[in-house]
Amino acid sequence: MDTPSSPKSGSYLGIVVGILAVVAVVLAAVALSKASALSKVQKDVADMALRVDQVEASTKRVSDDASKNLANLRATLERNFEQISTEFANLRTQINKVTLDTKEMMDRAAAGPAPKPAANGGGSGGPTVAPGTLAEDGTYVIKGGDTLGKVASQFGVSLADLQAANPGVDSRKLRVGQKIVIPKP
Repeated sequence: MDTPSSPKSGSYLGIVVGILAVVAVVLAAVALSKASALSKVQKDVADMALRVDQVEASTKRVSDDASKNLANLRATLERNFEQISTEFANLRTQINKVTLDTKEMMDRAAAGPAPKPAANGGGSGGPTVAPGTLAEDGTYVIKGGDTLGKVASQFGVSLADLQAANPGVDSRKLRVGQKIVIPKP
């Protein structure tokens, strides 16, 4: 029987130790390789975390800038709407004034020119012309109850000729004392 002190058992022991040494070296190499790979993964994770932090910071800046821009835009729009509202109110006031002025002018125009008093001896130096009479200058002074048709018939002219000679006269708004031109027949 072989004992550990025998030369044969020493050679087995050397072989086992050699095999164990080789296994230890292989395991150490595998462990070193895995540690290196793990280190690389840790570095990649750290790089990704840094990139995520940078993206997050950039996104926050953009979000803050967008919030400020929106606030500024909102304030500008509110000011502009207030100005537009004020301008609309001013325009409405001006339109109402123009409407009233136009109505007033139309009412005055519809009333015709103010009657001119017949010339008296002390006024223009011409003779006084009474309503219902024909003056030397060919003008007639309207009297109560006159119409353009009656006046045309009275002086032997057509109504169309009388209206043509008096383009600004409204036959519905004749006034006593108003002067009209009588055309020659």
